[in-house]
Amino acid sequence: MRASTFFAAAAALATTVSAGMVPTFAKRYNITQAWGEWEVTNFTASSHPSSSSIDFLIFWDKGNSGPVHCNANGYSVGGEGNWYACESNNTPSGNFHFSLNQDWNNLSLSQDMYQIGSIVHLNGSAPFEIKWGFSTAGSEATADPFYVPVLSESHTLPNGTTTAPEFSSRK
Repeated sequence: MRASTFFAAAAALATTVSAGMVPTFAKRYNITQAWGEWEVTNFTASSHPSSSSIDFLIFWDKGNSGPVHCNANGYSVGGEGNWYACESNNTPSGNFHFSLNQDWNNLSLSQDMYQIGSIVHLNGSAPFEIKWGFSTAGSEATADPFYVPVLSESHTLPNGTTTAPEFSSRK
């Protein structure tokens, strides 16, 4: 076998393997619909002079999967760039993380799904209406159930390469 033939065959194989890493659902369906959304329920929050806390559940697959319990406690909860792990880590559903903006009215979620050959990273965010009640001890809040659409996805391939994110047209 000539070297040029060998390299051409290797390049064709690499292209085929890379194309095979794209999840089947992304090839067959409207990618925006395939990414779906997460449902956030049982949202409660409190803000007191000495600490803050957030607690909620996540469902997905149109409510057929979940819940995943997410919470954070501390002196300062929220703020751009602060991500907190949910309690579902190391489960077949993947790892979930969340971030809340400084005003506590926009929630960002991420989910890493482990599949044969690659890790799929899903990300999304959505505003929501939080209802605050005040007392002498601080503030307590709730929110009606709301949805967070998956707005982008990327992959980490077996060789460690992470693909550039693909963005949904959903807002």
